[in-house]
Amino acid sequence: MNCKLFSKNNTLKKTGKLLGFAISFFLFSTIFYFVLTFTEKIPDDWTVFHISVILIGVLIVSYIIKKILR
Repeated sequence: MNCKLFSKNNTLKKTGKLLGFAISFFLFSTIFYFVLTFTEKIPDDWTVFHISVILIGVLIVSYIIKKILR
C-alpha cells in the first residue's frame, strides 16, 4: 500500500516544517524581547520587530557558515 501522505517529497510535510519554524521563531523572538525588556538591556523605543531583524541576521550568518563548512 503506497500512500502519498507518507511520501518523502510531500508538500504538506514541507509546509508543516515551514509553519512550525515560523511559529517557533515568533515565539522565541517574543520571549527574547520580553527577557531583554525586563532586564533593561535594550532601548525603550525598540519593538519585537527590531529583535526579529537581529535574529534573522543571526540565522542568515549561521546558514552561510553552515554552507561554507560543508
